[in-house]
This record gives sequence, structure tokens and C-alpha cells, in this order.
Amino acid sequence: MVKKKKIGLTVKDETTRDLILGSAKPGPDVPDFMYDDIGVGTEEMGKYIRPPRIQVVLALSKNLTDEFNVGDVVIVPQKMLLAPVKFNEHGKPEKLKVDAGEPIFAVPILFFAEFICWNPREVDSLPAIHERTTDENSPLAAKCRDRRLWLEDSGHTKDDKTLMRRNTEHLNYVVVPVRGEFAGTPMALSYSRSEHRVGSSFAALIRTRRAPLFGCIFKFTAGYRENAQGEWYGLDARNPDANDDVPGMIQDEDVYEHLRSLHEEYAHATVEIDMETDESADPASAKAEF
Repeated sequence: MVKKKKIGLTVKDETTRDLILGSAKPGPDVPDFMYDDIGVGTEEMGKYIRPPRIQVVLALSKNLTDEFNVGDVVIVPQKMLLAPVKFNEHGKPEKLKVDAGEPIFAVPILFFAEFICWNPREVDSLPAIHERTTDENSPLAAKCRDRRLWLEDSGHTKDDKTLMRRNTEHLNYVVVPVRGEFAGTPMALSYSRSEHRVGSSFAALIRTRRAPLFGCIFKFTAGYRENAQGEWYGLDARNPDANDDVPGMIQDEDVYEHLRSLHEEYAHATVEIDMETDESADPASAKAEF
């Protein structure tokens, strides 16, 4: 029998490997005699997962712009910097359509579509979300996929103007970074409205790999966008290139098996992405001047 060689993620990556596998090990203060019972009593908790969310800071991200720069990629609600935006010689965020920020290398472990009816933000008494579901056969899903039904009367007015709810399809991913201090931590990504096409292109890119979802490494970077309605940053995904020193596939069998187990855990759980920690999570705010 030929013994499989564990070549790691890259030649010099044992620290990263330990970070990724760390979540599968007992906690640092757990006595040896408890090892056989790790997870006992928490089985039901694992069925309900609310991962942190990756958020690109926008000009309208008022609860983030005091601490971060527009174009930074951060983790919410924890408010931790994941990948800073680059700056030009004038001290302003780079308006680069590609690689406007530092890269994030991550493995997707889950994909699911979600359908959300957003309340108008002008009504302070209403929650941000009126309704949400992952049921593709639901009436809300049908409205989210029919351009004619994207807007509906909320029953509220302001200055004699009818305020509308917005029905939006979100393409959601859970990804696990394989580089940096957050390596091994599952995080959510959500693409909608102006970024919906980016999310669907990412899905197509994954399929071209013809490999298990949780075995593929992708490179994510902030990218500058603009149109007649304004300017903003989104998060693009592509394959690592030769200059990245990062393979396109997981090369370590233990890491691969760990990511497989995370995929199975999340696939059988109820995963809810926190969309209300930042107003820019509502895609209506994505196109904003800054």
C-alpha cells in the first residue's frame, strides 16, 4: 500500500494547517478524560448556525465607516478587518475594477439561494426584513424572480409618496478562509441586486472546476463598480494564479476531510445569515456615492 504524502496547502504552511484543523480539536482547557465526550449535549445546537458575514464597506455603511475605510472587507457583526482596501497616492481608496484590496483565499463549503422581502428603511418602526425564506417554491421566491414583482406597496407613505418593499433573491455562500488569522472560520457571503450577477458567475466558476465544492480554493478581492446611479465596491471571486503561491485545490487530506465534515454539518443545519447588522446588507443601499 502506497502511503499518501501530505504536502500541505503550500510548502511552508503548517501554521495555517493547524489553524484550519484547530476547530476540530478539543478546547485548550478540556481535560483528557473528557475527550471521548466532546460534543455530547450540543448536538441540537449544531442544527442552527448563524455564521459571521463578510461585508464590503460602502459609503452608506454608517456603523462601519467610523472604524473602516470604504472598500475594506470586514467581518460583521464582530467588526473585524479581513482584507484592507488599497490606497492611491492621494490617500484615497483605489478605484480598481480588479484587485482594489488585499486578497482573501477561501474554500466554499455551502451554497443556497434565499428570498427576502425588505421593508423601506424610511419607516423606523419596521424591522429591516419583512419576510425571508429559502423555499424556492414559495410565493416570495416567485416574486423575487419576476422583475415586475420586485416592488410592492408597504402600506406606508412619506411626503405623499408610497414607500415600497423590495423582493430580492440572494445568492448565499459559506466560505472558509485558508490564509491569515481567520483561517478555518466559516463565514457567509451574500450576493444580490447589483451583485447578483457576480454571485451567479462565481457559481459558474465553481462548476467549471469539476471537483468537490469543499476542495476548491478561490481568490476574493474587492472591486470598484460604477454606473449611472453611483459608485460602490463589490467582492469578486476568481481562481488563484501563479503569482499567488496558493494552489487551486486543497492538497492536504486531513484539511480536505475537515472541510468535507463542515460541508455536511452546514448542509444539514438551518443556516441563517445575519442581514440586519449593517444597513448596506440591504442591497437597496449598494449604489451610493462616496
